[in-house]
Parts: sequence; structure tokens; C-alpha cells
Amino acid sequence: MVADRNLPVPASRPPRMRLPAFTPSSALRTPAVPREKPGAELSQLLRWLRIDYTADCQCRGRAAQMDRRGCQWCEENLDTIVGWLAEGAARQGMLFSRFVARRLVKLAIRRARAKAR
Repeated sequence: MVADRNLPVPASRPPRMRLPAFTPSSALRTPAVPREKPGAELSQLLRWLRIDYTADCQCRGRAAQMDRRGCQWCEENLDTIVGWLAEGAARQGMLFSRFVARRLVKLAIRRARAKAR
């Protein structure tokens, strides 16, 4: 098929649409993941006390949740985390002290912040 060269040329072009500026950093923004790892620090402290993961515990998942949410969240939800520790201790038949658990969590938060600097 041969193109017809005798077609009329439009007198004016339609105005060009302006697209918003594209920058890859603005297109791929994801929520900032905290560099602090209080869950990892708490796991390390518990291992130092010879308290390790068991097959049926949720410790790894909860430590990862603490790491994702960061130190600020851990401070605001200290009682929740202590409750998690109490559940784990009860499941394993261990003695539990809320005072000691709170101190361990606070120490883990402090150590995580120090390592993030």
C-alpha cells in the first residue's frame, strides 16, 4: 500500500501535554526501614542467657517484627514485647520476671541505637 502524499497538512498542531517530571527516587519510594535492630539485639541477649529458640515458638517472627518497626515502636510497645516474652516463658515452663524482661528489652533498644550510629 502506497501512502497518499497529497493529504492536507493541519494548520496548527494540538498543544503538547506536559507530563510531570519523573524521577526514579520519587517513583520507587518505599517506607524507610529502620537501621536499628532491637529484635536481633534482644535475641542475642537471650542467647547469652542460654535461652534459645524452640521449634514451636514465635520468637524469630516477633524479633523480625521488632526490627522492622524500630526502636521507637519498641519503646512505645514495651508492655506488648514483655507480654510476648511472658508467653514464651510460660510455654517453655521457665520462671519469668517482668522487671528483668523490661530491663532486657530496654537494654536491647539501647544497644540497637548505639550500633545504628
